[in-house]
Amino acid sequence: MTGNHQLAAIMFTDIVGFTILMGADEVKTMAILKKNRKIHQTQIKNYNGRLLKEMGDGMLASFTSVSEAVFCAGAIQTAAKEQEINLKIGIHEGEVVFQDNDIFGDGVNIASRIEALAVTGEILLSDSAYKNIRNKEGIQAEFVKEETLKNVDEPVRIYRVREVISEKDTRSGYTYSASVPSSLETKSGSKRKALLATIGTIGLYLVASWGIIQIVEWLVGHYPISPNWGQFSLVTLLSMLPTVILLAYFQGKPGFVRGTRFKKIGIPANLLSSAVLRLFRFQKKDLGAATAAISFQDEEGNTVERMIPKSEFRHRITVFAFENESGDSTLNWLQYGFMDLLDFDLDQVLYLDIWSWTNIDEFKQAGFNEAIGAPLTLQRKIAIDDHFRYFVTGSFTKQNDIFSIKTTLYETQRGKPIAENSLAGSDIFQLVDSMSVQLMQDLKIPAYYLDKTEDLPVSEQLTNSIPALRSFISGIYESTVHNEYQAAVKHYENALKEDPGFAYAHYVSYELFRDLNQRDRAENSIRAAMQYRYKLPELWQFFVKNAYYEIQGDWQSAFENSRHWVELYPNATHGRYKLAEHYRRMNQPDMAIAEYTRILEIEPESHWNLRNIGDLLSRKGDYNEALKYYEHYANLYPNEPLSFTEIGGLYSTMGDHEQAKVYYKKALLIEPENSGIVTELANTERYLGNFEQALVQYGKALNVAKSPQERRTVYEALSNYFEFRGQIDKAIEYWDLNVAEMQKFASPIAILMDGKMDYIGLYILAGKEDMALKIVKEFEAQAHQLGPPFNQVPFLFDLTFNIIAEDPEMSAVLEEEFEKFEAFIQTYNWEDQRWVIWAGHGVLAEYREEYSQAIAGFQKAAEMVTELEFKVGLRISIGYCYRKLKEFEEAKETLQEALKLEPFSPPVHYELALVYWEQDEKEQAMEHLKTALNVWEEADAGYQPAKEAREKLTEWELVTKSN
Repeated sequence: MTGNHQLAAIMFTDIVGFTILMGADEVKTMAILKKNRKIHQTQIKNYNGRLLKEMGDGMLASFTSVSEAVFCAGAIQTAAKEQEINLKIGIHEGEVVFQDNDIFGDGVNIASRIEALAVTGEILLSDSAYKNIRNKEGIQAEFVKEETLKNVDEPVRIYRVREVISEKDTRSGYTYSASVPSSLETKSGSKRKALLATIGTIGLYLVASWGIIQIVEWLVGHYPISPNWGQFSLVTLLSMLPTVILLAYFQGKPGFVRGTRFKKIGIPANLLSSAVLRLFRFQKKDLGAATAAISFQDEEGNTVERMIPKSEFRHRITVFAFENESGDSTLNWLQYGFMDLLDFDLDQVLYLDIWSWTNIDEFKQAGFNEAIGAPLTLQRKIAIDDHFRYFVTGSFTKQNDIFSIKTTLYETQRGKPIAENSLAGSDIFQLVDSMSVQLMQDLKIPAYYLDKTEDLPVSEQLTNSIPALRSFISGIYESTVHNEYQAAVKHYENALKEDPGFAYAHYVSYELFRDLNQRDRAENSIRAAMQYRYKLPELWQFFVKNAYYEIQGDWQSAFENSRHWVELYPNATHGRYKLAEHYRRMNQPDMAIAEYTRILEIEPESHWNLRNIGDLLSRKGDYNEALKYYEHYANLYPNEPLSFTEIGGLYSTMGDHEQAKVYYKKALLIEPENSGIVTELANTERYLGNFEQALVQYGKALNVAKSPQERRTVYEALSNYFEFRGQIDKAIEYWDLNVAEMQKFASPIAILMDGKMDYIGLYILAGKEDMALKIVKEFEAQAHQLGPPFNQVPFLFDLTFNIIAEDPEMSAVLEEEFEKFEAFIQTYNWEDQRWVIWAGHGVLAEYREEYSQAIAGFQKAAEMVTELEFKVGLRISIGYCYRKLKEFEEAKETLQEALKLEPFSPPVHYELALVYWEQDEKEQAMEHLKTALNVWEEADAGYQPAKEAREKLTEWELVTKSN
């Protein structure tokens, strides 16, 4: 660059906050700019300076001496103050280049950087400028600090002009005094003051925020406003704290305009991040009303309106048995009594979905047979496994007729105690009422709801008789914990003798008598419960009515009651579960899926409904969709064995047993000694023909089985294994063990239906029809006592026996029985059992050698069944009928489908062998026949299917040799 190089004093000036002023009032700011220009032009001329540039609100001037520049700066600041113009000025002496009425060089840059460090009303000097005026009369300056300036190699010492006094005749005299602290003062100066001011502002903001949150919480508690507003307010106020800090710091700091850049960027960025945070955090949260209005028609046809809590604001909670710390064993009944009373009392609260008595089996499996004394870790695990958001534990002592109770409410996922409370008193019922109120407060049930909602004392809902209560709780204990049903009956009888109006005891008695196959007593109990149901919470009144309609055989009314239940409590789940159960029975899986989906919307944490939906989709044959739901559940609960056993079961249903085995092994990695998983793995080995490995796994399952329920499952699987291999005597032996284990925990009707009835097929296979007939007669007798629907299904057994006996006169009788069963299905909406009729028609048509009609019946049945053994069995029957019709390709196709499901099924291989033989495909026929015989290698000598297969092998070998 060429030009005139000179040593000059360079002065930069700037209006503070010019951009903000322009944004606020452009006309006024332009007037200020005009005044500022005039001041500069006048004073720069007065002090022999040269105005080089005007850059918007800034001025650049040069002087031949530093003292002239400083006197000019003082005069400019004095005049600007009079005109209420906020200026800051920087001066530096250095070599510059003048060219074409412009100025260049490091001297200019340094002067600019120094001016940027100044605050309102301040004049700053560089070290070189200060050296020229330090002894100048009328000018006082002081060192501030050493500063590293941008694009300047060496640090620059910065000085501040404290005072300028001018009394020359040629210009008006003035005195300039710096009245504001320097932006470069030490920590003891303005920075400390700014920091203290900032801290004070933040403190005020936090106090105000606390007040706002308290107001919001009060509003939420007293009005039906979403509780999410409390958290929303907290997140909003905290996320806005950076903006408050920026404003407070730069507002309290001299040279406010220096924060402009930070505010322009920081404040919008904070506002945006705060909005994003709230959107992300609350996009799925309801910020509207906490309640919803519903209208429905009651049983009298009247339209009723009601406000109910939205699903998001309901809490799923379980109560565990209390610990008796009194040392008095006669009070042990209260361990379960306090639990059950608290559960029942809180059933009135629409904001709660509360459960007790649901975890007994899980405690037993862990070795705590009484569900007492379990560590907190186990209680939390059970609450997590059962998907409860909260759980309650408690303990009690007694001294001089005064009970002292301690309760703790835990948040399940974190295992964190939310509230701990202690109560004392002599009245058990009042103590429970107080516990309920305290728990509702701890869970922050809104005050407006508690004030307006009916909350009957628990003694009014159940009984005010301690002897009746004790007998009732003892009955539940005997039936639920010890499976001692007759002992439970006696306790319930005593309870009702003490208080005949004990509605809940009548209802529970009904359930027990129903399971004990005592229909008359069950019916009497439910009638009494109906009579006194007004005592019960509305929720339990629906349970009672449903039971009443069902035992009367009025399933349509039961269905309508469930629909009414859902209309009245759309955001509660009990009615929807009952309605889904009706739809399942009615073979309307899509409607059932809709209910489970709605339950998931109501209670997002009820993830087990993903499995319910998966099960229904599997029943429909929509395996890919079912897998999606099972996998979704597994992603949510990767440490839960059920996540993988469900998927394994689905693959097994699809016939992909290798993949099923993969998932069962994944489940075993989580719980290596889970007998149920080991049993499923053994079943898979059986399906794959790995019989020795299957037996090893069954043995392992028995070794790790801890309870009668677990042993029963293994014995049932072993019985099926030996039946599969044609060893019927062993199958019966293990079925006996299965029933023996069931007798330790199951009700008599369950033992009859799920235990003894399955003897029939085994006895027929063993050639012991007399034993099978004995069981049928026993069932028919008990079914008659049970009444509908059980007394309407014995024809199925008549069908079995008469087909076997080849009684030609039974056809007309059986047709009549089919019509009766059709009426039964329509009466009870039991459409999911219709496959039995289709299968029965198929068996009867096959017996009549009407094979086309038989195929139609079997195919319709096959479309409905889901159990693997039925799916395979029906395909065998269809294949048999196609073979009889000489439709061999259709027979092979059907039987190959069966082999995909059960690759080593001997009956399938045997039937395929017969098909191939009739097609003169002898090699394939022999291959399938030998496979069947390999499976039946150790079959009983009297096992007819294996006996026939061996005879066929001998016959075919002779034919093959002769050819």
